[in-house]
Amino acid sequence: MERIKKLLNRHTVPAMLLFFLTCVGLYIVEFVMYARAVGTVFVYTTIYPPIFLLLYIAFRKRPPKKELTEEQKITQRTAAYVVLAGLAAFTSYYVITGQNPRLSSWQLLAIVAAFVIIAILHYLKYGKIGVDIKADAGFKLDAVSIVYFMIILVTVLFLLITSPYTVAGARKALAERGFHETVFRKHYPSETQPAPEDPDEEGQPAAEDPIPVEAGHLGAYYFMDVTTGRKLYVDVASGEITLDEQGNQPEQ
Repeated sequence: MERIKKLLNRHTVPAMLLFFLTCVGLYIVEFVMYARAVGTVFVYTTIYPPIFLLLYIAFRKRPPKKELTEEQKITQRTAAYVVLAGLAAFTSYYVITGQNPRLSSWQLLAIVAAFVIIAILHYLKYGKIGVDIKADAGFKLDAVSIVYFMIILVTVLFLLITSPYTVAGARKALAERGFHETVFRKHYPSETQPAPEDPDEEGQPAAEDPIPVEAGHLGAYYFMDVTTGRKLYVDVASGEITLDEQGNQPEQ
């Protein structure tokens, strides 16, 4: 019982809660609400932390290395700071200059920003850059909480600001246009461009599973109308509805 009380302290509870909320939340956003249309860092946030934890447990009892000189420590800290600054600059440039970046790009930027915040807090507390192995366990857990909090924050802001259509929202939009019985089939990413009409003449192979319509940077949802068998496409970003070439829009 005493061991459990020590485990469930003010550092571990927020870290475990934020980890759980992030994993469940990103799963719902990625697979349930948007059918992988917006893209998230779900895989990285659920798989990597347990791997890092196992590696930490496996190597934490290694015999101590030779003590570094103060000059070597300064060099290491400077190198860590330069790498972190470079990563932050590169990620920021990638996200800001990218054309309509997906949610995963902003989440990546949030993770880098979280590491910058952690480095600053560590410097203020320990007087040096970077969370080293000698930092107390409470600070490490707080660092984990910061990372997952930033991911949740950016995810909520992205969805509120851009307001992409969910699968349920797209189905509702179709019902408002007169298609009341539809079945969701799949999501077409915008990167999957239509294949050329004559691949041999163009000298390019036909694209596999091409997107049949023009769509925004988040692609389009593909629905099938149960009554007529008509193919329906809803742009994820704008909600614009495109019908297949066969048939016309049903009467209201």
